[in-house]
Amino acid sequence: MTIFYVAYDLVRPGQNYPRITQRLTELNAQRVLESVWALNVNNTKEEVFNHLRAYIDANDRLLVIEGTNSMWSRNTLGDPNKA
Repeated sequence: MTIFYVAYDLVRPGQNYPRITQRLTELNAQRVLESVWALNVNNTKEEVFNHLRAYIDANDRLLVIEGTNSMWSRNTLGDPNKA
């Protein structure tokens, strides 16, 4: 499995976050910052990106970074190593 860090900006004022946050939760991702999640799956970064972009609007921003489960963090909302 590969860990990916997923970050997003929902651009439209008053944008609703539940759609993408619900999907990331269903995928057992760990929220590490307000709009940054750690996701551990058997997919490519392109597959992760293409899947998640269906949960945001066309003008929103999405970033998928392939990483490792070894990192430094402080005061995160969740442990990225548990993703």
